[in-house]
Amino acid sequence: VAWASAEEGSSRGKPRYTLVVGHERELVRVVWEFSLRTMGYGLSQTPLQVNPSGGGLGRYYTSGAVAPDGTLCFAGTTSGDLVVYSLHSALYRIAVPVAPNLQSVRVIPNLWGSVAPPPAPPAPAPRG
Repeated sequence: VAWASAEEGSSRGKPRYTLVVGHERELVRVVWEFSLRTMGYGLSQTPLQVNPSGGGLGRYYTSGAVAPDGTLCFAGTTSGDLVVYSLHSALYRIAVPVAPNLQSVRVIPNLWGSVAPPPAPPAPAPRG
């Protein structure tokens, strides 16, 4: 289970919580949100979709983490891949080979927030 940070829900003043639950070959995005219709919290589940061109590749998930901004899920697999999913669309993004039997995935918030493109080079001075 990996939790995303709480965000403002559709009901005023009531937060919405997103988490990712995994069991062997499946990852599911679960949203826990307050409903004015029922006057209580309810769960909705959406399976994270695998790569359609994966050729039937089955992955066994061993660990996971959610980006601090709640947009991406990172999952480690027994085959050593780090698989990235978009949580908003529940779609597969990329798989990167890392290490055999990847047992632990962590996101470091300070590094995540500091990632920025390099500055542009200065413009050349005009001639003349």
